[in-house]
Amino acid sequence: IQPIGKAKIVRKGDDATIITYGRHVSMSVVVANLLSEQGLGEVRVIDLCSLYPYDWEAISSAVIETGRILFVNEDTEITNFGEHLLRRVIDEHFYELKARPRLLAAQHVPGVGLAPPLEEATVPQGKDIERELKALLSEET
Repeated sequence: IQPIGKAKIVRKGDDATIITYGRHVSMSVVVANLLSEQGLGEVRVIDLCSLYPYDWEAISSAVIETGRILFVNEDTEITNFGEHLLRRVIDEHFYELKARPRLLAAQHVPGVGLAPPLEEATVPQGKDIERELKALLSEET
């Protein structure tokens, strides 16, 4: 069991980092493995494990080491916790970034309940993570 406030690196990589939590951890690992098999890069996946306190040291180290960051979660794109992390990355690590940091979040729509087609259309899925990660890996500053 991970201590509260400590993130866990669930996949190593040096080309980019996905920072996520919950069900998007396993989706992100699947996509990172797929891109690795395609020769597109080695992507680190970090599971935040807890949102507060969060492990800024793990996030900061990932920015310095990979320079490419993708935050993924299912919060809506408005008032998203990932926005706070993205802003802090920019504030503290702007010159270490190799590409603009990105946030992949759910669309700002009313709750979709348990309707799988609506959830798949509005909440980030593997194909969405793959699209954003490919764009992040190909972006040059």
